[in-house]
Amino acid sequence: MIVYFVFPLLPLGIFFYCYINNKEGFISQKKIFSLFYYIGLIQFPILLLQMNFYDFFIQFNNSGQTIDWYDFMFGSFFIKSDHSLGVFLLLLIAIILLKKDHVQSIVMFPKIVIAYLGITIFLTESNISKLFLVILISSYVMIPLYKKHGKSLKFKLGIVFLSITLLFSGYLLKDKEFIQKRLGGTLERQISIEAAEKFYELGTAKRFQIIIVAVKKLETKWIGDGPYSYFNILTGEFKKTQHFTQLIWTYFDLGILGLIVVLCLMRYFIRYLDVDKGLPTLFFFGVFFVYSFYVPIFSDIAIIFSMFFIFSRKQTNYVKATKLD
Repeated sequence: MIVYFVFPLLPLGIFFYCYINNKEGFISQKKIFSLFYYIGLIQFPILLLQMNFYDFFIQFNNSGQTIDWYDFMFGSFFIKSDHSLGVFLLLLIAIILLKKDHVQSIVMFPKIVIAYLGITIFLTESNISKLFLVILISSYVMIPLYKKHGKSLKFKLGIVFLSITLLFSGYLLKDKEFIQKRLGGTLERQISIEAAEKFYELGTAKRFQIIIVAVKKLETKWIGDGPYSYFNILTGEFKKTQHFTQLIWTYFDLGILGLIVVLCLMRYFIRYLDVDKGLPTLFFFGVFFVYSFYVPIFSDIAIIFSMFFIFSRKQTNYVKATKLD
């Protein structure tokens, strides 16, 4: 139970560190972003080395973990932390897009840098990061166009045509061999309750299959089975499937009440970020909500640290926002 407190205490500790730094001005926001920016730039060559020299570098693995080639593209981050790397790079791209006036003295060629960091994300195995990158870039391009041409008939017809094209392309591709290989079978088979229950019992279920089983087959957990009931941190053993995930762990450990607490904490932390109200805030909440299915986000220091410091809100603005709320 004591160790389980890492989930609230780690983000709260970083939050207060960032809060005090902003108040006292120990480290300027410019220096923080500059450091993170250069960390982001060196990930590409590191990933190239990891991709091409896996057989050589894996000989030095003394972590006690089995690391397959597809888990080896984590850059200079922690082992198997490709999702953490993806979040970090997405945050850098987001601030270059949304706060370009604040970072123009550091980022000399923003379009080239965004392309460079985007390619870096596509070198990782974090598919959810690739999806969010596409959504982020598309939103950045489409929203201004919508504000300018949203009422015109040509724009509306273009959106309808693009949507139909994407849906039709997805329908045609869903039965292709490379898609089924990626999914582990046909889409219909993957989302069926029979397949989900079978893989759950075998301990090989995917995350969405665990959710299907929890909703349709298992008894609703209101308070859960206790801290680390799903993953025993002392022995390193999983109860069922081997997934590191904040939301699924929380549901099995602390139940629905625990999930509510986690979502409230997530909402509070997003409010602290220097992000415009409305769609940008919803987008950031959606990003961290989805990533919470893939990593124990509140114990991932790389994600929490970069989130608070890259999009840190000035002290005076935060106090005003808190009073208004």
